[in-house]
Amino acid sequence: MSRYAKALMMKTMKNCGPSQHDVAGRLSYHYMLLLGLTICAGAAWWLYFRLYTDIMLEDALITYRYASNIAMGKGFVYNQGERVLGSTTPLLTLLLALLGKVFGVVNIPTISFILLSSLGILTGPLNYLILRQLDVSRFTAIVGVILFYGNRDIMITAVGGMETPLVLFLMALSYYFLMGRRYTPGLVACAALILTRIDGVIWAALVFAVMCLREKRVMIKPVILPAIILAPWFIFSWAYFGALLPNTIEAKRVIGNTVGGIFSYHTACAFGEWYGWTLLLYFGKKLVLCTILPIAAGCRRLVSGWRALPFGLIPVLFPLAYGAFLYLGKAPYFPWYLLPAIWCSLLLISMGFEEIIRFCVKVFPRPYSAPLFRGVLLAFVVFVLFFVHNKGILDHSYKYQSNEYSTRKTIGLWLRDNTPPGSAVAMEAIGYQGYYSNRRIVDFAGLVSPRVVDIRKRSRSNAEAFYGILRTLEPDYLVLRSFEVDRNMHFHGGPLFENREQRAFFMDHYGEIKRFIAPYPEVWGEYAGLVIYKKKTGSRPEASGSVEGRTGR
Repeated sequence: MSRYAKALMMKTMKNCGPSQHDVAGRLSYHYMLLLGLTICAGAAWWLYFRLYTDIMLEDALITYRYASNIAMGKGFVYNQGERVLGSTTPLLTLLLALLGKVFGVVNIPTISFILLSSLGILTGPLNYLILRQLDVSRFTAIVGVILFYGNRDIMITAVGGMETPLVLFLMALSYYFLMGRRYTPGLVACAALILTRIDGVIWAALVFAVMCLREKRVMIKPVILPAIILAPWFIFSWAYFGALLPNTIEAKRVIGNTVGGIFSYHTACAFGEWYGWTLLLYFGKKLVLCTILPIAAGCRRLVSGWRALPFGLIPVLFPLAYGAFLYLGKAPYFPWYLLPAIWCSLLLISMGFEEIIRFCVKVFPRPYSAPLFRGVLLAFVVFVLFFVHNKGILDHSYKYQSNEYSTRKTIGLWLRDNTPPGSAVAMEAIGYQGYYSNRRIVDFAGLVSPRVVDIRKRSRSNAEAFYGILRTLEPDYLVLRSFEVDRNMHFHGGPLFENREQRAFFMDHYGEIKRFIAPYPEVWGEYAGLVIYKKKTGSRPEASGSVEGRTGR
């Protein structure tokens, strides 16, 4: 064939249509464009939610108070002069303290929102990369990103100031590194995760175990740098606080959510309903099969291919190990506690969708079947997210936050303006009220008050513990829910006063001075009313020694 004929043939082939390489390049470009639009849409949705609701979660302000005290040179303390590790997120606390020192202590809440929401948004593309490494198609990986941005609990914690988005970011980052056999940076991310939340040790231990399984030997060298990173904090914690673990762990274990012990049938059922159903009800009760089937399909794929991809076991095993940790630790039933397990379940759901699409394409092997099923999947996910999963979330969160500002924040400001600077105020919700009051706090839950934990351990009931706290620690003011005294109901269960002596003691020593009612009581129910009590002039409880004698302890 002549040169002219060859040139003509090449020109003819070029004019006939794009090459396979060109088509693949265009598809890749289109998917990247779709991914970019998904990330922008997720960021816009989160920002709109924050601007509309102005949400700031109660527990986030505990971290803000610690960070503010550090930035102002008062030490790593909640109450000045009391070295108690009541923060479960030392890394975020120190980071906010540093940024607060640079940009102003009063700006710590805003700094927290910008930092944590940004990390939450960045977790989306990390999820995409992880799903691609798990052999998920580009389209289904983008659906996984949409599921992540559309999860209401992830969004609320990300824009509400909690450390959870930092936790999820570090989990995703470590997982991405380790799947590419970049063990040292992956384990460094695990070390940062442990400093962000102590329960991150579960993820780190599971990652290390699977890493050794993959390499068929115990890996020592990649652990050296993470150990160097962790050592300074634990040395400081032991020297400064006299403890390695946060006081909150013991406080929550003492309060607990158990009836008849952790091995009782009632406790197991209550925990299973909270933990299990939360993971399985992403698409709502009526569409529970739409969650169970993809999770089952995703688990089957990862477990069956574990020899080729050992790290695929982690999203399957972590929710089980994490659930056991929460159950044995008697963790309170807060929704943000479940987000690390929910993040794993979202990966499994995405992989399950991929398996279901492949199965349907095999059953209906037509040229248009794959795009058809993918289009149906995308429409289903978007419909569920905005008409089922997030239905009413804007209005509910707006009303909830209005209640927070009208009661707890207002109470904190009232205490700041109407009580002496050295006053001790006893309360259960120490976030808003503690942050804005700037008073010494006696924490009824014991998170920042180890003496309260000791009293609770010695007490046989919540009423006895309440009585002991008042007589032993002698707070100048109390903040209680209105139903506690009015209806003799303790917040943590049982009566507030078990006998006439306890009620008489309270009435003799404390008097009501102000009530606060939430503007949307239908959102909070019986928690909508709060009352401030003040110690009566001249009243002084007996010494703490007589308390133990009277309570029989």
